[in-house]
Amino acid sequence: MLNMSSRDLKHEAIRLSVTAAFTELRDGLCRENRYGGMGGINASCMHASSKFNMNYRWKTFQSDGYDAGDQARVLEAARRGGPVIVILEGGGPHHFAKFPEHHRVRTGKTKQTLFTAVEDDWRMPQTWVDDYMIGTKALLRRHATAYPSNVCVLWKTMHIGPRSNNTSTHHPSVVNGLHHWLNRLAIAAAQDARVGILDLSDLTMTMTATPKLTGAHAAVSAEGDPYHGFPQGVLVPELLQRACTRCSLSVHRPSGSPMVLPKDVIPSQCGTAPGT
Repeated sequence: MLNMSSRDLKHEAIRLSVTAAFTELRDGLCRENRYGGMGGINASCMHASSKFNMNYRWKTFQSDGYDAGDQARVLEAARRGGPVIVILEGGGPHHFAKFPEHHRVRTGKTKQTLFTAVEDDWRMPQTWVDDYMIGTKALLRRHATAYPSNVCVLWKTMHIGPRSNNTSTHHPSVVNGLHHWLNRLAIAAAQDARVGILDLSDLTMTMTATPKLTGAHAAVSAEGDPYHGFPQGVLVPELLQRACTRCSLSVHRPSGSPMVLPKDVIPSQCGTAPGT
């Protein structure tokens, strides 16, 4: 259930959730509240001979009321000693669920929304871009300078797939789609905040995402479902490897000094220390 006292927007979501137009906003807020209220999902993971603890929280918006709790958990992990890797991604397309136009069902045979199908000549409103970037920069500012030297902060881009040119619409997470442009803006903001970048687009642009045939947002075009349709068994180990490399070799702290981790805590097959 929603915590009605935590955000005025949640009151608005409940008021408007009686209409189909606000289903995504209602569901997004419920997921955010559930995961945020429980402090995220904790798991112990193994990759090759590396063992690490992971805390994951699903976000609806780029910046939200649970970010302070995330920051406190990072500080607690850092106090326990050892390296800590923070990977930020934000809410992605769910951030725009606050705008009714984003999830209005389009006319036509597919009856898709902007979550999965964008007309080639459609332009994102400047107010949407402003709102996304204000939240993104706030999230980056919160994490970029708040931690001791054993914490490494990275920004992960949204997955981007190849684009099909045989229709007048495209998935927003394909080459030069809406989310590709948002990635570029977020990368610039992260670099300005001296936060390292994790981008797997060089891999995903060579892959064909499998389609999503069921659920609220089916993705049945030739471009498939870039949100969920890439092989995670390939991408997750590569994500870990790149995070390790970025944090041991090229990520610089706001002070300008590189983050150098002790060799005895760096697994040889990873190149750096496991994240928390």
